[in-house]
Order: sequence, then C-alpha cells, then structure tokens
Amino acid sequence: MSVLQIYYGPDTELAFSKIPVIVERPGHHQPMGGHVLYLDGHVEYLRYPGKFPMSKSFIEGLYELDALGRKPPRPENLDGRSREDDAESAKG
Repeated sequence: MSVLQIYYGPDTELAFSKIPVIVERPGHHQPMGGHVLYLDGHVEYLRYPGKFPMSKSFIEGLYELDALGRKPPRPENLDGRSREDDAESAKG
C-alpha cells in the first residue's frame, strides 16, 4: 500500500491538523466523548461537551444531518403495490 503525501507548506500543515474529517458520535466511551480524525491523519479523543468538533452545537448539528439521510419507510399501499412487487420489478 502506498500513501501519497503532498507538501503544501507550513501554514497548511497547521490548518490540516485542525480540520475534522470523521467525528465519532459521543456515547460509546467513558468519559463521554469521541474520536476525531483530522485531515492531517492524526486522531484525538475529545470529551463531550467540549471544544469543536465535540461541542454541543456541532454534535447536535451532526445528529440533524444523520436524520436527513434516513428515509422513512414507504407505505405499502401508497400506489397499491407492495414491497414485494417493488422487489420483483427491480429484478427485471
């Protein structure tokens, strides 16, 4: 496996170390908090509530975004077709 590293200069190194890429939702560990993967590749465990990105307002915003990705189940009788009918038509 190879990793490509591009050097953008000293200013970007500092910036990359502060940009969160993946934020673990709080509640999986004690003390309350989560792991954060930053753009430069390092991972930190931050307590919740705490500094960005483990602040209360940021985490609440993430949960709101999570909820947008969940599609409500389609009612079976909306168009008279069942989910089984949809599955059959998807097969071809």
